[in-house]
Amino acid sequence: MDSTDIKTAYQDYYLHVDGPIGGSERQEWAARTFFQQTRGKKILEIGCGEGTLLQLVREGNEVQGVDISQTGVERCRQKGIPCIHADASNEPLPFPNDTFDVAITLETIEHVENPHRMIWEIKRLLKPGGILLISVPGEKVCHPFIYPGLFTRKHFTQFLRLNGLDILDIHGWGQAPLLSHWTERVRQSPDQKLANTLADVVHFVGRKRNLVMRKRLGTPLACAFTVNFLCRNADKSRNRAAQVARETTPR
Repeated sequence: MDSTDIKTAYQDYYLHVDGPIGGSERQEWAARTFFQQTRGKKILEIGCGEGTLLQLVREGNEVQGVDISQTGVERCRQKGIPCIHADASNEPLPFPNDTFDVAITLETIEHVENPHRMIWEIKRLLKPGGILLISVPGEKVCHPFIYPGLFTRKHFTQFLRLNGLDILDIHGWGQAPLLSHWTERVRQSPDQKLANTLADVVHFVGRKRNLVMRKRLGTPLACAFTVNFLCRNADKSRNRAAQVARETTPR
């Protein structure tokens, strides 16, 4: 599958939603937690969707969006946010090296064909010492990953470090819907009236559990809806693919 096919698959991703998928709470948390004092910076968001996070951080900054979905790009531009239509894991982005102070990509890298290439495109565009905020769905969300093993917290941490990124902090956000698979099981019962009632009860219990965890217990990383890695672009020369080639070249 080439980049054109991938763009076609995601073309209408934002066609039937008026705002950010799942609501704006995640974007508001990211802006408040990581960028509340950020001013005078050039900020790139890859996988910016319809532009909610860039709207939140653009005061006093220069922002730029990239998305693979044509409908997402159109929504961004309607809000006055510059955005290009591109697949960052297969295509070079039209910016010079060392352009941006900050890069953001939230729940995007698990969708792409070439995660390593996307990381290196981000590193090319980030200044030395630039900041990357990158997140993936939590392990208990049961997201349909292309590369399932890569996006466990342990393996993704290693992946980022091997590619010359210093991890400054790891934050969890939200709670994984641990009871959602039971809701779907219950709905498969032959007695649809009873099934729907029980499913509503399970859904209600799951939501209350998440509310209690969020307000009383915080977000344990093991149960987080998303895991967010705050990184520094430490070594722009440490390309893992090139390193492996050197280490395995026959002598």
